[in-house]
Amino acid sequence: MVRLGEWMKELEDDGDAEEVVIGSVVEFAFGEDDRSYFATSYPYRAENADRKDIRLMEQLNLPDYVLNQILTIKPRYIMNLAIRGPDLFFLYYYSSSRRHGFDTKWLPNKPSAKDEDIGVKLDKLRRGARDQVSFCGFGPSPDVFYLRSTDGDKNWHPRLSRSVCDDLFEDFEDVSILEKGCPRAVTFGKNNTWIVYGTKAFKWSEHGLPISLVDALNTGQKEGWTINKVVLNRNNHREYVLVYDAGPVYYSFHPDFEKQFKDVITEWSVKKRTCPESSTHRHSFPVGNQYDNPDDIGSEAADDDAERRRQKIRAGKQPRHRKNSSITQPSVSPNHSNPSDLSNRAERSRADSDEFEKVPGPERGAQIASASLADRSSSKMPVQLEEPAQQGPSSHRKERPQSRQFLQTMKDSARDIIGWGKGAK
Repeated sequence: MVRLGEWMKELEDDGDAEEVVIGSVVEFAFGEDDRSYFATSYPYRAENADRKDIRLMEQLNLPDYVLNQILTIKPRYIMNLAIRGPDLFFLYYYSSSRRHGFDTKWLPNKPSAKDEDIGVKLDKLRRGARDQVSFCGFGPSPDVFYLRSTDGDKNWHPRLSRSVCDDLFEDFEDVSILEKGCPRAVTFGKNNTWIVYGTKAFKWSEHGLPISLVDALNTGQKEGWTINKVVLNRNNHREYVLVYDAGPVYYSFHPDFEKQFKDVITEWSVKKRTCPESSTHRHSFPVGNQYDNPDDIGSEAADDDAERRRQKIRAGKQPRHRKNSSITQPSVSPNHSNPSDLSNRAERSRADSDEFEKVPGPERGAQIASASLADRSSSKMPVQLEEPAQQGPSSHRKERPQSRQFLQTMKDSARDIIGWGKGAK
């Protein structure tokens, strides 16, 4: 089996350089075939990491076209690996050469605007000088994806595919507002399943996910945990990896990769505990592998329902709003779009066509605002809060329209930031 990271041994001797203690992040990727995995971890700020900070890179049955590129590039850290297939995969890494720096690779060739929608999004990011893509998530089809770029000021800029179903768009929109900026990632699974997460808030599809994963997400939400990394397998609805910053790790994949994965998690946890900002992190003990659990299944029949839902959207019908979805408290992301941008861009057009004109009205906006102020133990929407005492006969009437207008402005601007507005660059 090919061993990755052997080229890092030459960097171990770095004199008496002082180690910079920073956060730690897990990276995991599924290959296109069965029993195909990749796992590693990296410093949250790789540019500040000591050269002695060397991380394991473990893989099992990764495609040769991916392995050969990694062996050629010899990255010091891999922050994001996304594999769509032989036609396209994405690599975001920190170089191990003397010319240190972040870099991206679209292989075998970077998509162009003439070829597919993802090329259109990349071209818009390039023209806006925001083409340093730091995360890519591929969906079950080429027209479903999520891109997140990072500019020179460490701000994030999202580009969500226009072909996602209505429920996913609503989840993305809600997390954007709760994060006051850009969600960190979207992971796509089989049968039109997904998880959207930021630095605090996260939401997931209400169908198709394994029972153990849903339980783990509910537990994390009840405890107020932050997701460090979560990834679904687009080709196997039972496989997933979920890592919380606090330490708990949940997973389901073939046991052949279990030992290597635990080695990566152990190293990540050790590095995590050295960071003063991770005082709540405890030693990680991965929960038992659910791969061979016959009762840990998701609903495969939900795929047909999801497809019908997308057809309704294409036909211009009113989208369905979920009555029951999970939500967490708001937070300010360390890498976020400037909140002032939300109001400054409010005058721009919200969508390129009526097909995606799906901004929720004031009533749903009020529900989101109420849920964002709710106690963490509550995982259901909407949440009813006690009405404030009226100061006078006209004070309540004046506040409600202003509140609704503000929420609608946030919604409108979130669409523009996602990249669906006519004025988005």
